[in-house]
Amino acid sequence: MGEPDLDLCARVEREAFPSLFPPTSFSRELNNRLANYLVVEPEPGEVAGFIGVWYMADEAHIVNIGVTNEHRGNGLGELLLIAAVEHAQEQGASMVTLEVRESNFIARNLYRKYGFTERGLRKAYYSDNREDAVIMTTEPIAGSAFREGFAALVSAHALARGTSARRIS
Repeated sequence: MGEPDLDLCARVEREAFPSLFPPTSFSRELNNRLANYLVVEPEPGEVAGFIGVWYMADEAHIVNIGVTNEHRGNGLGELLLIAAVEHAQEQGASMVTLEVRESNFIARNLYRKYGFTERGLRKAYYSDNREDAVIMTTEPIAGSAFREGFAALVSAHALARGTSARRIS
């Protein structure tokens, strides 16, 4: 994510999370040395989704992921997750963790597919409706078992969805 993406990411966030308050200060996140945000651009100058990762100690923590309604169901959320895990591996993180709404079965299934397991619950985590958040964490991402399984999933995603028309930055 760069300066030109700020307004586009804010638009994606408003569409993906209409009840989110307060909205993410993407300009502040750009200056946060612990944060890294990636965007997916189906076309130059268009942002269809983003993912934010904070690095604390040796852990990568996915803080948010959003995809526009128009692009949902096309594998872009999965592509963003792949890019975030790859970045976490490059940064030397030992594992990846996140919170997800208890009712978000689609996201929870995607995270399970990529080796995240449910580790706990944060009661009344979401301010809009006091819904619980499920804490999900990977096994060590540097381990050979994780890397082999992850590589197979990345290959399968590329075969099913292709990568030529999409750019993650």
